[in-house]
Parts: sequence; C-alpha cells; structure tokens
Amino acid sequence: MQTWVIQQNDFNGDIKLSSQPRHSFYRYSLWRANTGEHLFDGAAGDLAEAMDTMHAHIRYLVAGESLAARE
Repeated sequence: MQTWVIQQNDFNGDIKLSSQPRHSFYRYSLWRANTGEHLFDGAAGDLAEAMDTMHAHIRYLVAGESLAARE
C-alpha cells in the first residue's frame, strides 16, 4: 500500500491508496501533531484531489488559529 505524508505547522496528514477489485481511491486523514487529536477523514478519486483537499483544510485551520491568536 502506498502512503503519502503531509506535515505542516502543527498538523499531520496521511494519504493512502486503497484498491478494490473494480476501482481505486485515496483515503486521507488529518490530525493535530502535538495532541494527537483526530480532525477528519475523507476519500478522493485521485491523488491530486486528496493532496489539494488536505492542503486546503490545513490552510483553513492555520488561518483560524491565527485569527484566534489576535483576539
């Protein structure tokens, strides 16, 4: 099984190729590195979609933390 890992700021994500008899898809999972808090899971039809989605979620979470720090 192939696995890709994304690490950015305090977030870790992994993407794994899942193959079924008739099709393949990519499962992904994101968690907070320092606490181990699981944030979400998802699935995508191709690797580019899975990577784009993971990066978008991380950017969103980092932006939210930046806003919270300003208050």
